[in-house]
Amino acid sequence: MSEAMKFDFKRENRGASSDVYSIVESHGNNIKGRLDLHFFSNGVIEGLVVFTEKISEKDELMMVEKIDKDLVPQAIINDKNFSITFVKSSEVKIYGKE
Repeated sequence: MSEAMKFDFKRENRGASSDVYSIVESHGNNIKGRLDLHFFSNGVIEGLVVFTEKISEKDELMMVEKIDKDLVPQAIINDKNFSITFVKSSEVKIYGKE
């Protein structure tokens, strides 16, 4: 992911206590990863990013900040109740859906 590349989050599913997003390039519809957000009744928010492209640490942090600002405005990433796990993977497969 180059420094100039921008990304957006496209909501795929919303549940009572979780959201699922595709991570897509802003200038196209290429899916580059997935974001799951889980909101627990005790106030804890946990996120999981699975990203399938090369990405610099700087761009990882920019993505985490965008998630924090745009999708979880009620919490701050440095708060003890909000964390995001970032996984870099070469391949993501979905079974059971077309």
